[in-house]
Amino acid sequence: VVLIVIGSTLVPIAIQRSRKHANPALDLSLFRVRTYWTSILVITLFGCGFLAGFLSTTLYVQDLWGYSVVETGLALSPGPVIATVVGVFSGKIAEHVGHRIPVVIGVTAMACSYLYLYVTASTEAHYLARFLPATLLLGVGLGLSLANLTGMALSEMTPSRFAIANATSRTVQQMANSFGIAVVVTLLGSGFVSVADYRRGWFWVITMFAGGAVATITLFPLRPSNVDAADIG
Repeated sequence: VVLIVIGSTLVPIAIQRSRKHANPALDLSLFRVRTYWTSILVITLFGCGFLAGFLSTTLYVQDLWGYSVVETGLALSPGPVIATVVGVFSGKIAEHVGHRIPVVIGVTAMACSYLYLYVTASTEAHYLARFLPATLLLGVGLGLSLANLTGMALSEMTPSRFAIANATSRTVQQMANSFGIAVVVTLLGSGFVSVADYRRGWFWVITMFAGGAVATITLFPLRPSNVDAADIG
Protein backbone atom coordinates (compact mmCIF):
# COMPACT_ATOMS: atom_id res chain seq x y z
CA VAL A 1 0.00 0.00 0.00
CA VAL A 2 2.84 2.38 0.84
CA LEU A 3 4.50 1.74 -2.53
CA ILE A 4 1.20 2.34 -4.33
CA VAL A 5 0.75 5.67 -2.53
CA ILE A 6 4.33 6.74 -3.29
CA GLY A 7 4.03 5.69 -6.93
CA SER A 8 0.71 7.51 -7.34
CA THR A 9 2.26 10.64 -5.88
CA LEU A 10 5.19 10.52 -8.28
CA VAL A 11 3.01 10.16 -11.42
CA PRO A 12 1.88 13.84 -11.59
CA ILE A 13 5.44 14.94 -10.80
CA ALA A 14 6.75 12.89 -13.71
CA ILE A 15 4.08 14.29 -16.02
CA GLN A 16 4.85 17.86 -14.99
CA ARG A 17 8.57 17.31 -15.56
CA SER A 18 7.83 15.80 -18.99
CA ARG A 19 5.84 18.90 -19.91
CA LYS A 20 8.76 21.24 -19.15
CA HIS A 21 11.86 19.19 -19.98
CA ALA A 22 13.56 19.90 -23.31
CA ASN A 23 14.06 16.19 -24.03
CA PRO A 24 11.59 14.26 -21.83
CA ALA A 25 11.54 10.50 -21.40
CA LEU A 26 7.77 10.70 -21.91
CA ASP A 27 6.85 12.90 -24.87
CA LEU A 28 3.34 14.09 -24.01
CA SER A 29 2.80 15.53 -27.49
CA LEU A 30 2.38 11.96 -28.72
CA PHE A 31 -0.92 11.77 -26.87
CA ARG A 32 -2.36 14.62 -28.90
CA VAL A 33 -2.58 12.25 -31.86
CA ARG A 34 -5.87 10.37 -31.69
CA THR A 35 -4.59 7.16 -33.27
CA TYR A 36 -1.80 7.04 -30.69
CA TRP A 37 -3.72 7.67 -27.48
CA THR A 38 -6.47 5.35 -28.65
CA SER A 39 -3.89 2.65 -29.34
CA ILE A 40 -2.32 3.19 -25.91
CA LEU A 41 -5.73 2.68 -24.30
CA VAL A 42 -6.25 -0.55 -26.23
CA ILE A 43 -2.69 -1.69 -25.44
CA THR A 44 -3.36 -1.03 -21.75
CA LEU A 45 -6.51 -3.15 -21.77
CA PHE A 46 -4.77 -5.84 -23.83
CA GLY A 47 -1.83 -5.88 -21.42
CA CYS A 48 -4.09 -6.21 -18.38
CA GLY A 49 -5.45 -9.45 -19.82
CA PHE A 50 -2.52 -10.87 -21.77
CA LEU A 51 -0.09 -12.39 -19.25
CA ALA A 52 -2.81 -12.63 -16.61
CA GLY A 53 -4.63 -15.05 -18.92
CA PHE A 54 -1.54 -17.15 -19.55
CA LEU A 55 -0.79 -17.33 -15.83
CA SER A 56 -4.32 -18.38 -14.90
CA THR A 57 -4.50 -21.13 -17.55
CA THR A 58 -1.06 -22.41 -16.58
CA LEU A 59 -2.09 -22.70 -12.94
CA TYR A 60 -5.44 -24.18 -13.96
CA VAL A 61 -4.03 -27.21 -15.79
CA GLN A 62 -1.33 -27.72 -13.16
CA ASP A 63 -3.35 -27.31 -9.97
CA LEU A 64 -6.78 -28.63 -11.01
CA TRP A 65 -5.81 -31.11 -13.73
CA GLY A 66 -2.56 -32.25 -12.17
CA TYR A 67 -0.38 -31.59 -15.23
CA SER A 68 3.38 -31.51 -14.77
CA VAL A 69 5.41 -28.51 -15.89
CA VAL A 70 6.41 -30.29 -19.11
CA GLU A 71 2.84 -31.39 -19.81
CA THR A 72 1.62 -27.85 -19.20
CA GLY A 73 4.15 -26.46 -21.66
CA LEU A 74 3.10 -28.96 -24.30
CA ALA A 75 -0.57 -28.24 -23.64
CA LEU A 76 -0.05 -24.51 -24.16
CA SER A 77 2.27 -24.81 -27.19
CA PRO A 78 -0.38 -24.98 -29.97
CA GLY A 79 -1.42 -21.41 -29.20
CA PRO A 80 2.00 -19.78 -29.80
CA VAL A 81 2.53 -21.98 -32.87
CA ILE A 82 -0.76 -20.80 -34.39
CA ALA A 83 0.04 -17.22 -33.37
CA THR A 84 3.36 -17.41 -35.23
CA VAL A 85 1.72 -18.71 -38.39
CA VAL A 86 -1.11 -16.17 -38.29
CA GLY A 87 1.32 -13.39 -37.41
CA VAL A 88 3.20 -13.96 -40.66
CA PHE A 89 0.08 -13.05 -42.61
CA SER A 90 -1.43 -10.45 -40.27
CA GLY A 91 0.85 -7.72 -41.58
CA LYS A 92 -0.24 -8.42 -45.15
CA ILE A 93 -3.86 -8.34 -44.02
CA ALA A 94 -3.29 -4.96 -42.39
CA GLU A 95 -1.79 -3.61 -45.61
CA HIS A 96 -5.13 -4.20 -47.32
CA VAL A 97 -7.69 -3.42 -44.59
CA GLY A 98 -5.69 -1.41 -42.04
CA HIS A 99 -4.75 -2.34 -38.46
CA ARG A 100 -8.17 -1.69 -36.96
CA ILE A 101 -10.00 -4.77 -38.28
CA PRO A 102 -7.31 -7.36 -37.39
CA VAL A 103 -7.03 -5.91 -33.89
CA VAL A 104 -10.78 -6.03 -33.31
CA ILE A 105 -11.03 -9.61 -34.59
CA GLY A 106 -7.90 -10.60 -32.67
CA VAL A 107 -8.84 -9.30 -29.23
CA THR A 108 -12.40 -10.55 -29.70
CA ALA A 109 -11.05 -14.03 -30.47
CA MET A 110 -8.91 -13.87 -27.34
CA ALA A 111 -11.92 -12.87 -25.26
CA CYS A 112 -13.88 -15.78 -26.74
CA SER A 113 -10.99 -18.12 -25.96
CA TYR A 114 -11.19 -17.37 -22.25
CA LEU A 115 -14.98 -17.36 -22.39
CA TYR A 116 -14.76 -20.94 -23.66
CA LEU A 117 -12.55 -21.84 -20.69
CA TYR A 118 -14.95 -20.02 -18.38
CA VAL A 119 -17.91 -22.06 -19.63
CA THR A 120 -16.22 -25.46 -19.85
CA ALA A 121 -14.01 -25.26 -16.74
CA SER A 122 -13.97 -28.42 -14.67
CA THR A 123 -11.73 -30.34 -12.30
CA GLU A 124 -11.95 -33.26 -14.74
CA ALA A 125 -9.13 -33.07 -17.28
CA HIS A 126 -10.23 -33.24 -20.90
CA TYR A 127 -7.64 -31.58 -23.08
CA LEU A 128 -9.16 -32.05 -26.54
CA ALA A 129 -12.64 -30.84 -25.60
CA ARG A 130 -11.98 -28.31 -22.84
CA PHE A 131 -8.59 -26.79 -23.55
CA LEU A 132 -7.32 -27.28 -27.10
CA PRO A 133 -10.11 -25.25 -28.79
CA ALA A 134 -9.43 -22.36 -26.42
CA THR A 135 -5.68 -22.32 -26.98
CA LEU A 136 -6.09 -22.53 -30.77
CA LEU A 137 -8.53 -19.63 -30.74
CA LEU A 138 -6.17 -17.72 -28.48
CA GLY A 139 -3.34 -18.30 -30.95
CA VAL A 140 -5.38 -16.92 -33.84
CA GLY A 141 -6.33 -13.86 -31.82
CA LEU A 142 -2.78 -13.26 -30.63
CA GLY A 143 -1.38 -13.55 -34.13
CA LEU A 144 -3.85 -11.00 -35.46
CA SER A 145 -3.63 -8.49 -32.64
CA LEU A 146 -0.14 -8.33 -31.13
CA ALA A 147 1.85 -6.90 -34.05
CA ASN A 148 -1.07 -4.82 -35.28
CA LEU A 149 -1.40 -3.09 -31.92
CA THR A 150 2.08 -1.69 -32.46
CA GLY A 151 1.19 -0.86 -36.05
CA MET A 152 -1.89 1.02 -34.85
CA ALA A 153 0.15 3.08 -32.40
CA LEU A 154 2.77 4.02 -35.01
CA SER A 155 0.41 4.45 -37.95
CA GLU A 156 0.63 8.26 -37.96
CA MET A 157 4.14 8.73 -36.61
CA THR A 158 7.02 9.94 -38.74
CA PRO A 159 10.18 7.79 -38.65
CA SER A 160 11.82 10.29 -36.27
CA ARG A 161 9.09 9.53 -33.71
CA PHE A 162 9.04 5.74 -34.10
CA ALA A 163 11.53 5.05 -31.30
CA ILE A 164 9.96 7.17 -28.57
CA ALA A 165 6.40 6.22 -29.57
CA ASN A 166 7.22 2.51 -29.62
CA ALA A 167 9.18 2.67 -26.35
CA THR A 168 6.28 4.43 -24.65
CA SER A 169 3.73 1.89 -25.87
CA ARG A 170 5.98 -1.00 -24.79
CA THR A 171 6.41 0.53 -21.34
CA VAL A 172 2.66 0.96 -20.97
CA GLN A 173 2.10 -2.67 -21.99
CA GLN A 174 4.65 -3.94 -19.46
CA MET A 175 3.00 -1.93 -16.69
CA ALA A 176 -0.41 -3.24 -17.74
CA ASN A 177 0.95 -6.81 -17.78
CA SER A 178 2.16 -6.42 -14.20
CA PHE A 179 -1.12 -4.89 -13.07
CA GLY A 180 -3.18 -7.62 -14.74
CA ILE A 181 -1.11 -10.37 -13.10
CA ALA A 182 -1.52 -8.70 -9.70
CA VAL A 183 -5.29 -8.57 -10.17
CA VAL A 184 -5.58 -12.23 -11.22
CA VAL A 185 -3.34 -13.42 -8.38
CA THR A 186 -5.55 -11.49 -5.97
CA LEU A 187 -8.71 -12.97 -7.47
CA LEU A 188 -7.32 -16.50 -7.31
CA GLY A 189 -6.28 -16.07 -3.70
CA SER A 190 -4.05 -18.44 -1.76
CA GLY A 191 -4.35 -22.06 -0.70
CA PHE A 192 -6.73 -24.36 -2.58
CA VAL A 193 -8.05 -22.69 -5.72
CA SER A 194 -11.42 -23.87 -7.04
CA VAL A 195 -13.02 -23.70 -10.48
CA ALA A 196 -15.00 -20.69 -9.28
CA ASP A 197 -11.76 -18.87 -8.43
CA TYR A 198 -10.40 -19.45 -11.93
CA ARG A 199 -13.66 -18.24 -13.40
CA ARG A 200 -13.23 -14.98 -11.50
CA GLY A 201 -9.76 -14.59 -12.96
CA TRP A 202 -10.98 -15.37 -16.47
CA PHE A 203 -13.84 -12.93 -16.11
CA TRP A 204 -11.26 -10.20 -15.56
CA VAL A 205 -9.31 -11.32 -18.64
CA ILE A 206 -12.46 -11.53 -20.78
CA THR A 207 -13.49 -8.04 -19.68
CA MET A 208 -10.11 -6.57 -20.60
CA PHE A 209 -10.05 -8.07 -24.10
CA ALA A 210 -13.69 -7.21 -24.73
CA GLY A 211 -12.96 -3.66 -23.57
CA GLY A 212 -10.06 -3.50 -26.01
CA ALA A 213 -12.33 -4.53 -28.88
CA VAL A 214 -14.97 -1.95 -27.94
CA ALA A 215 -12.37 0.81 -27.55
CA THR A 216 -10.90 0.03 -30.98
CA ILE A 217 -14.31 0.03 -32.66
CA THR A 218 -15.59 3.21 -31.02
CA LEU A 219 -12.46 5.36 -30.64
CA PHE A 220 -9.90 4.44 -33.30
CA PRO A 221 -10.58 6.58 -36.40
CA LEU A 222 -11.71 4.92 -39.60
CA ARG A 223 -9.42 7.16 -41.62
CA PRO A 224 -5.99 8.55 -40.66
CA SER A 225 -5.86 12.23 -39.84
CA ASN A 226 -2.42 12.63 -41.47
CA VAL A 227 -1.35 14.68 -38.45
CA ASP A 228 1.86 13.63 -36.76
CA ALA A 229 2.83 14.49 -33.21
CA ALA A 230 5.78 16.44 -34.58
CA ASP A 231 3.36 18.80 -36.34
CA ILE A 232 1.41 19.64 -33.19
CA GLY A 233 2.43 22.56 -31.05
